[in-house]
Amino acid sequence: DDVRDAPVNDISCSEETAGAAEHDELGSHCSKNKQESITKKDEKSSVEGYDDDGDDDDDDRGIVIEEHNMAGNEGSLEGDGSLADSDIDDEEEDNEEEEEAPILSWSMIGKSFLVAVIASTTSVFYLRDSSSELKPSFRSQSHIHVEDHLKYGSYSEFMQYSRVDNVDFCWNKTNVYDSKSRCLESKDQSLQLMDFTMKTALLESLYNSYDFELRNADTFDINIKSIGTGDEFLEAETGAYFQQRPKYQRSRALVHVDAPVSSYYHLKNKADGEDFSNAVDPSFTGFAGKFINLSQKPVLLFWDGRERPVLLDTIQPFEAVGTATFPGHQFYVTPEYDKSYVLQRYDAKPDQSSLSDKEIVKYHAQLLNLDYARDYLVTTKRHWLAMFPRSLPKHFMWNADYFFQEHVVETRETHFIRLPSKNDLAPIYYEGEYGNSHPTQARPLSSYRLSSKAMDLNLKVLSCSPRVFEVDNFLSEVEANHILSLATEMTRSTTVGDDSDNQANDKTRSSSTAWIERHASPILDSIYRRAADLTKIDESLMRYREDRTGFIHESIAESLQLLHYKEGEEYTPHHDFVYPGADSAYQGARFATVLLYLNDDMEGGETVFPRAVNSQVHSGLQVKPAKGKAILFYNMLPDGNMDDLSQHASYPVKTGEKWLANLWLWDPKIEMN
Repeated sequence: DDVRDAPVNDISCSEETAGAAEHDELGSHCSKNKQESITKKDEKSSVEGYDDDGDDDDDDRGIVIEEHNMAGNEGSLEGDGSLADSDIDDEEEDNEEEEEAPILSWSMIGKSFLVAVIASTTSVFYLRDSSSELKPSFRSQSHIHVEDHLKYGSYSEFMQYSRVDNVDFCWNKTNVYDSKSRCLESKDQSLQLMDFTMKTALLESLYNSYDFELRNADTFDINIKSIGTGDEFLEAETGAYFQQRPKYQRSRALVHVDAPVSSYYHLKNKADGEDFSNAVDPSFTGFAGKFINLSQKPVLLFWDGRERPVLLDTIQPFEAVGTATFPGHQFYVTPEYDKSYVLQRYDAKPDQSSLSDKEIVKYHAQLLNLDYARDYLVTTKRHWLAMFPRSLPKHFMWNADYFFQEHVVETRETHFIRLPSKNDLAPIYYEGEYGNSHPTQARPLSSYRLSSKAMDLNLKVLSCSPRVFEVDNFLSEVEANHILSLATEMTRSTTVGDDSDNQANDKTRSSSTAWIERHASPILDSIYRRAADLTKIDESLMRYREDRTGFIHESIAESLQLLHYKEGEEYTPHHDFVYPGADSAYQGARFATVLLYLNDDMEGGETVFPRAVNSQVHSGLQVKPAKGKAILFYNMLPDGNMDDLSQHASYPVKTGEKWLANLWLWDPKIEMN
């Protein structure tokens, strides 16, 4: 930039003047100008606007190798210019003929250029090879689009993340749309641009989103991007702007808007006169309740309960917690030190003069979040349950455009039809064949699997809002029985905030649970890889591993949760998502649930989505357990908000017992207390 913007100098420099002695001021200046002209010429030959910050913009995908070569070439040209200067000086000191200097200089440039191209190309191939441990050990080819390969081609590219990716300021000071800034564009038919306003006094909270990312940059791959042109932020830092700034700042974000319910009946024969234009009100009236503590003291959140008060959780200062609730439920908060003293000020506001700097930051962040939630509700008719700002999900999401829509994805993780020997079922480590299996190679323990090299997974849409998919025969009988055999000690399942004083009276969840690690056996590893194909997420993201540089990559997948329901046991309507902390750099939350049925010899125990949108029945969606069947549903909307309609339950088991397993996937990473 300094070279391109340098003013033209009036001094005329001849060939002889440029070769003047190094101590000669005019000669040094002309020599410098000459090299600047070379640099300008070389820069013009390179691609302008090269993005070397490692972002994952769609426009950059697919040309990674070419870009690295361009970067290497551009750098080598500038380096050659400085080499040419030093060579000219060396020649002058050796009293060689001055007219030979330009010839030797261009020769050096040519040689250096060739070396730089070779070195750059070699480094690109080395980097591509060194990232092999970050890539999936295989790729399902059929039914997978090329753009998905590019989008999820490597862990490092995938994990470029910024909370403010879904915010722009494409309005100038006169509130006129300005397309010259970095502006959001909708690439998903379910997303639309929403104009919203935020108090200018709270604009600093967006600065803090950058600060949170920078503080965590040493532990997680992120990509800090600018918002718009950055002028608004620069001006906000000046006293002059604070004196004349407007009260509100216009901004934009991509938000999810539900499609008309009539579109869900795409395959329905509408000639029978039925009306599908309006969604029926569900008989279930529950919803997600979110509680924000805007005071500087921790408080305890209680529900009145059926028989006595139940402690749900502790809400830290300027943080939020949540629970599933119903109209008429009664909640109250107390100080930590006295559970009998009920605080009456539910909307308690702190004395800001007594807050620390960190507390003020979090307090303003919650106020900014509430500002955004107001406009979000008006536009989408949904409550904003996430924390603003929040990036769009990084993972792929299957469309659910209409009932019984089908998707097909191929997987090389074929069914186990015979149980391997005890030695073959020993715990595994992610190296060798398990970490770097090539698509042309047979999968491990192939002699115990189906003879085919691949199989199809068929996803059928059961619900469009929330997005729920049914996958028959996801597990073989051998695999389902193997998961059951790994259950050792089952403990009572808990809900958020459970403690020993309340468990005996809390009938929300009455099942037992155990946790099974992915590496517990090769069969478990195969199921995780199959789930990766089902969700079209890089399987290497679902395990902890270390790359060649020694960097430890975290998993987005939790351990497999095994659940056991005895006769009469149930799980009342609840959500799988969690509420991340206000100062979480990544706003990690459960993105999707893969539910696996392990038996079907029982009566009752249906999985129900009581708020599934439709125009015919009030009871929502009920899924009958079938051994080996999987249910995939998303806990998050395409705009990053939590999907309140993903609330689900397990009906009581009438006779027999029910076994199932949950696999939870996070976006963008696991952040658990």
